[in-house]
Amino acid sequence: MEKVAGEVININNEYKTYQAYKAAVDSEMQKSAESFVRIGYLLKLARDTDILKSTPYGSVNEFAHQEYGLDKSQVSRFIRINDEYSEEGYSDRLMEKYKGYGYAKLALMLLLPASIAGEISPGYSKSEIQAVKEEIDAERKVTDIEVMLEGRDQKQEAMGSTLEKAVHQLGHDQPELYAKLFQAQSESYPRLYKNQQEEYAGRASRIIAEILAPSGEAIHSVRIRGTGRVMISIKGMDREITVVNVRSEEKESFSWQQMTAAVDALMAQGESSDYKKEWEMLYGETFPLKDQPEWAEDAPVQTRPAPKKQGRVTRAEPVKEEKAGEIRETEEKQENSTAKEPEAAGAALSAPESDGTKAEPERETDAGEDELPGQMQLEKDFPEYCPETEKAEVAPVQPENQNKGKHLRELKNHLEEVYKYAEAGEYKDAGLYMMLAERSLKALIQIKKPADMENRDEQINEAASV
Repeated sequence: MEKVAGEVININNEYKTYQAYKAAVDSEMQKSAESFVRIGYLLKLARDTDILKSTPYGSVNEFAHQEYGLDKSQVSRFIRINDEYSEEGYSDRLMEKYKGYGYAKLALMLLLPASIAGEISPGYSKSEIQAVKEEIDAERKVTDIEVMLEGRDQKQEAMGSTLEKAVHQLGHDQPELYAKLFQAQSESYPRLYKNQQEEYAGRASRIIAEILAPSGEAIHSVRIRGTGRVMISIKGMDREITVVNVRSEEKESFSWQQMTAAVDALMAQGESSDYKKEWEMLYGETFPLKDQPEWAEDAPVQTRPAPKKQGRVTRAEPVKEEKAGEIRETEEKQENSTAKEPEAAGAALSAPESDGTKAEPERETDAGEDELPGQMQLEKDFPEYCPETEKAEVAPVQPENQNKGKHLRELKNHLEEVYKYAEAGEYKDAGLYMMLAERSLKALIQIKKPADMENRDEQINEAASV
């Protein structure tokens, strides 16, 4: 075989050009994907029928390992590929909609939730599918408690739909994309067209689609405070826009008219002709781009902005970490919540003993004490909410009645939060506030411990934790 002027020539003259060669590779990769579906089906037969009855193998795993060197995880992977991608989930045929992906993409998609895998077409590259997976993995690292403590964006809370919130966040995280949308509205489909609703809606939707999805399809991942990541999926002008909540896997569908309205809402802050000023009025921050996008410089009024070539996947900008006290202050301003945040409960535990020395934090359980499966511990699971005793300064001694009143108020607030979240079915959140209530109760016990309770500490602590 030799390479001549960009052409591949073999002894049989089978592949005259790269295009012919690539088509052959694509064909084999397609066969590979279909083969993996069939292998999964055959392994299912070994698992679900008595086909191995007359053999020395006691299970499909033993059979696959002895005959083909496959371990349990590989067997499981083949079976899962068949579950997800075969017709009706139990056949030797690859579903029609997945033909054209190839094994490498299908193997990655197998790691995605079904709600998101269904948004990915064969046009997505392996690296783009990997980017979607990394977004999901990043969100999985954030606990429900951390999401709750992020607080919420006050402007987004006033918005009517998830699409509006997601588009608002996208404009913030991708200011250059916002600038393109602003330029398009002011020049390519100016607001005067709003008097001609049908023409305005059609023209606006087409241009917004070109900006958000130059290749015709795209997934924009954004992170909404207090909600987590959501993904805006665009699959062409002829299909509705889908918004997927990564944490709950809930999907909502929206029309292009709704998308146009969500984009329009970003541009109506001060009727300014400067996209930077408009962005700053909308988000209350300094516009981050130093240089004006080159398409925006002296662009003719009749010319639409030419979007830069961009990939199909836009990553979310993670929410900045905040200290517990700062989160509490934000929530009090935005929601007027009466609940105290974890930092207040932690501070109560750092109160010094009567001799003026630093108090050691109490253990949740003794080393030998039995724990319920999955039981949470504040120091172990939420160390960020506990005081750093080795660095803490000794606080001035407070009057006994004042401390008692403070801890009683905290206990009441925490128990109210326990009831509220438990009633709503948010049991993880209820568990956190239950632990905080326990700490307030222990702090009350430590203020003044009667002599006849000296020998009953273990029973009191056990009752408090229950």
